[in-house]
Amino acid sequence: MGGSEALALLRRRWLLLVLLLAVEVVTVGALGANASPRYWVRSEVVFVGPGKIAVGVREDSQTAGLVNFAGSVAAAIGDDGDDPGLNSASAPLYGIGVDRGYSVQLPNAGGQWVKSYTKPVLSVEVVDASASEVAVTEQLIDNRIVRAARLLQDRLDIPAKERIGVDVMSGRGPIVYVGRTRGGMVRGYAALTIVIVGVAVAVTAAADSHLRRRESRLLDQRRTRVE
Repeated sequence: MGGSEALALLRRRWLLLVLLLAVEVVTVGALGANASPRYWVRSEVVFVGPGKIAVGVREDSQTAGLVNFAGSVAAAIGDDGDDPGLNSASAPLYGIGVDRGYSVQLPNAGGQWVKSYTKPVLSVEVVDASASEVAVTEQLIDNRIVRAARLLQDRLDIPAKERIGVDVMSGRGPIVYVGRTRGGMVRGYAALTIVIVGVAVAVTAAADSHLRRRESRLLDQRRTRVE
């Protein structure tokens, strides 16, 4: 469609074009309003041997036992069932479409088919609509982990000096905003505007073509009757 044809179409069907644009803009605006911001954090809760302080995950003679204990804690808090480990390279929660939720996982250093658990840590992820809600949920999860670790050792009557410790602070990550950015929103709305205008023009052109053919047939019928 050339420029002159587009102008002629606009003059003939401007009202239809305006109505279509209004409907599509309202629809896009409603969808955008429903897209809430998202904040996310990923932290590691570290399990340490009796009397030790967590300064990062390190290899030692107790690592295997600590890893097994971390898996037992994950299963005890009920987030991961019989198989708590997911691949450590898996997408974050917000990357798989979760807007609000959390996960507690024993990191899998292996692959999809061969799993390998080598770190005595639990990976905690939280995503929510505000940083404060993320912080509250993260603290609640940390409390659940500490409580589960204590109860597991209580049941075994493990003396205090021989107990596995839980460090929820050294591996705590920052809460970051992962929702829509202003620049991304501007680019997105600009692209949507182009698409909306294109669709509206195409629909208007198709409707105009149909109406003109119909008008032509009606004129032909009237001319035939007169003759």
